[in-house]
Amino acid sequence: PHSADFYVAVAIADIETGTLLLQSLQSQVSALTEDTCVPIRVGDQTFRMQVVQLRPQAAVRIVDKNVKAHFKFTVDFEPAPDLADEAARKAFNKRILEKLKSGKDKQESDKLAMEERRQAARRRAYEAVLARAEEEAGEERGEGGEVEVTMRLPVGKSLLGKFSPGAPAAAAEAVVLRSAWAQAACPWGILLQEAAPPRRKLGSEPGLMATITKDMHRSALLVRPQEPAEHELSRHVQEATPEEQVEAPSKPKPNLQRSTSELQRNTLQAALAMAWQRTGLEEEEARRRAQNGEIPPPAKGGAGFGRAAKLARAASVKEEEEDEDAEEGDGSQDGGADQEHRREEMVEQFRNVIAWATTEEAMTALRKASWNIEAAMNSYLDTPDRPAPAARTGSGGGGEGPEEADEEAVAKLTGVGFAKSHAESALKAFGNDIPEAANFLLANMDELDAAIAALS
Repeated sequence: PHSADFYVAVAIADIETGTLLLQSLQSQVSALTEDTCVPIRVGDQTFRMQVVQLRPQAAVRIVDKNVKAHFKFTVDFEPAPDLADEAARKAFNKRILEKLKSGKDKQESDKLAMEERRQAARRRAYEAVLARAEEEAGEERGEGGEVEVTMRLPVGKSLLGKFSPGAPAAAAEAVVLRSAWAQAACPWGILLQEAAPPRRKLGSEPGLMATITKDMHRSALLVRPQEPAEHELSRHVQEATPEEQVEAPSKPKPNLQRSTSELQRNTLQAALAMAWQRTGLEEEEARRRAQNGEIPPPAKGGAGFGRAAKLARAASVKEEEEDEDAEEGDGSQDGGADQEHRREEMVEQFRNVIAWATTEEAMTALRKASWNIEAAMNSYLDTPDRPAPAARTGSGGGGEGPEEADEEAVAKLTGVGFAKSHAESALKAFGNDIPEAANFLLANMDELDAAIAALS
């Protein structure tokens, strides 16, 4: 932590530090890197925590899991000082600030050192280009020839070269590379191009004009500096500092070429499994339930696992459907009936996940998404202009609404992420009609407290 006040807040909240850090990181971020700062909330306060060290690498994913290997995520932290001792707290804060400042200073120093190495690599490349141009130019120095050519530098200045007819293009390059501009800028290379049509390009590369001809007398050439690709510059930096290179690991790096849908499904299932483990289940059972798309009970205070759990189930449903489609043949007489049956099942699955959606709404969303159930549910849940139902005063269209919300209906709404108090108020206002109550809550998510107050 950046301050001992973090431990004071943890002690007041009566929370175990390791558990708080583990749950906070797993619920807020999916990846971590060393020397970064993450916010940790304790009660109504937010504290900054510095990531000092990560293993097995300096950057790791902490939620997504490879289906072939399961990795346990653990957190260790700087021990708390004696909170009752004011002097100990001040000493802790001073030490932490000095440590952070030292780390920042080291980062700046490393950055400056890297920039110096990059500049040194550029200068070596520039000197190599200049040497090559002078070697190809031979005795042609751009002085005393009958073909006068003006070379316009990127800084607005010009150079005048006098070349012999048939002189190699490298002679003009050498004149530019010997200039004060080139010595300061250290270009990776240069390209010479005529300023007027036909705008021919000069150089020794294939396809370029290799010699200076008589018709170029009193013409102008534009000088265009060439920049290296980042990977090429980095390679030159590493080649110049072999003592600083880290020996490559013996094991091959994991293949990260995975589809977005697979990453999303694995991430959501992993988060679901963590939520189940926090309810007290063993890891294997928690993973089994997560893979089946089962939703953990709401956390204390009414907050359920919400939409992510539903989408995890939807991703599994989609994968099963894609497998079924791959097994079926084309052109059979039963193809149309089978397709209709599958679509009916998809509508039913859609409504099982989003219980408040009507059959027509499910059909419309699925058609728009080309019968991709995951995309259809995402689109349905993200639609900002879905009309909010108006509150009614009775379950049958008239009279007074119910005095109490149905417990089973409340459980269904809290099971998909709504707070218990919000679910009860909406159900009372809509006569315990779950779809209409859910539609109202979804349509007013941004100002839910105000909307609930207006109902009452």
